[in-house]
Amino acid sequence: VVRRGEYRRASDELFNLMMNYAPGTEYVALAFSGWEKAGKEFRKVLDAEPHSLTYFEVIFRGVGLDCDPIVGQNGSVEVRDPYSEFARCCEPFFFNHTGCNMIQELLTVAIGSGRHRG
Repeated sequence: VVRRGEYRRASDELFNLMMNYAPGTEYVALAFSGWEKAGKEFRKVLDAEPHSLTYFEVIFRGVGLDCDPIVGQNGSVEVRDPYSEFARCCEPFFFNHTGCNMIQELLTVAIGSGRHRG
């Protein structure tokens, strides 16, 4: 399981093995060592995960909208401006979804602070 990169599952299975099947045997240390290693590897994966997020995932999925980015003809995600994505994703919920209201507020604050700095 560890070799396949399923560190969370490996951690659960090794912990179960250590607590339920290995007590009082010489395998407790081995199971504990495997459990620790799986936990460390899982932590590395979690630490790297935020760096792979797109702005779309953070903004739209972060506020709980189930909206997918537009995929172009070549199979890659089309990068559009935040307002166009807001209009597309929030159109069915306009003024009726807390997440959409939050994105609208972010947009208006960004417009106001960027245009009127004095």
